[in-house]
Amino acid sequence: MSKLQVDTIVDKEDKSAPTFSKGAIVTGVTTSTSFAGNLTGDVTGTLSGTASGLAGSPDIAVGQVTAGVSTFNASLINQVNAGECQIRVGYNATKYAQIGRASSGSYEFISQENGASLEFGTAESADGGGAAKFYIDRYGKVGVGEASPSSYSSGASNLVITAASGSNAGITINNDSGGTDSGAIFFAHGTAANGVGRIRYHHDSDYMAFTVSNSERLRITNPGGIHFKDNAELVEHANVTAGKLSNNLTVNLDNGMVHLFTTAESTTSVPNIMSTVGINTMMSDNDVITVTLITTANAAGYCTGIQIDGAAVTENWLGGSAPSDGGSSGVDIHTFSIIKTAANTYTVIGNQSKTS
Repeated sequence: MSKLQVDTIVDKEDKSAPTFSKGAIVTGVTTSTSFAGNLTGDVTGTLSGTASGLAGSPDIAVGQVTAGVSTFNASLINQVNAGECQIRVGYNATKYAQIGRASSGSYEFISQENGASLEFGTAESADGGGAAKFYIDRYGKVGVGEASPSSYSSGASNLVITAASGSNAGITINNDSGGTDSGAIFFAHGTAANGVGRIRYHHDSDYMAFTVSNSERLRITNPGGIHFKDNAELVEHANVTAGKLSNNLTVNLDNGMVHLFTTAESTTSVPNIMSTVGINTMMSDNDVITVTLITTANAAGYCTGIQIDGAAVTENWLGGSAPSDGGSSGVDIHTFSIIKTAANTYTVIGNQSKTS
């Protein structure tokens, strides 16, 4: 021993701890049951208890931290600002990840690189040099294989999936519960008038195609035209009523655009064409729909006109005049082409065809 200088030292029988008012520097291994104050230098081994301040290397190589994590402050690692963070680990002052609580809003968070995207990945090589595969950027956008999800669709896409060359970008939804439920995608919107959702396609060509087994079945062209390929069938649902049109004057288009009434008519009728949201709401200006009413024929029973949303309209009948009788047998077909020209304003073209 070359020299030892202390302010106070007590003998072996004293139960109090030695006091060093000027501080102490100890090299080598130091073992203590408790510690209070600032500890400068690297910590190796096991740290337990409550620490009021730590400073030194940006990495802490510890076996475990068993208590007192919430009281780490000021200079825990990389000079974390007091009250803003619980734990921060990283390479330097701008390359780090942190888990903690913001002092201004008192909310927990995980972040990386001082506000840049949070990245997750696995090492693809022995030196850990693999690239990240999952990203959450500072705007809350999520990228799978895409480091900059906010750059797509002017930031409107909350999830962007990008595949490497030669790979497919896809989503698999699989319900393997064994019950009656199935995988599903739900679109919802708080304001029904603005629509509930959209599926959008983009391709270098001017059309969108739907294919089955690599064979094109349906094409929607850039101007909005619809092409059915390979002469495939077009099936439309018809609403069948076991009764007379004259006894079922409310025709709800929610149930289809073709309505068949199977009981022979006995009198004239003026049905009300409507929908749950209303025809005026359902259609935009210059939209057109065609409604078909098929009645079981009777000379005394026929459709003389229609209402729309409960209001009378003026029909333009093919042949110049409204029907004056019905067929003697079979069915009578009444068709109405309805063109909306303004709010609650329609041009209606009517036609009656008899099968007898």
